[in-house]
Amino acid sequence: MTTVRTRTAPLRLLDPVGELLRGPSELAPRVKDLKNRVLVFYDNLPSGVGRGDKVMNNFYEELRALLEERYQFADVLWKIKPERGRPSPKHLLDDIVASGAEVVVNGSCT
Repeated sequence: MTTVRTRTAPLRLLDPVGELLRGPSELAPRVKDLKNRVLVFYDNLPSGVGRGDKVMNNFYEELRALLEERYQFADVLWKIKPERGRPSPKHLLDDIVASGAEVVVNGSCT
């Protein structure tokens, strides 16, 4: 039996750890009181509030009820991210800013 050796390319290992292109960022200043603030529930699931993700819908509805018992909001808005796993579209974030939102509840439940 004859052994045939072929030339192979050198093995190259890649490290999947990302690198920060900028320094750490600071958290936005927190509001001291929720009275007369615009509250936004921002659902990360495309099904969105009232549109299919029962667990997150239930959580948001319960949280909204608890918060409204304690605070009088100027407005409560519901925003839904259109695609899971992708960055939020700029126009949606601009809408949240334009609404005057000062408090955002952001999350998903899978």
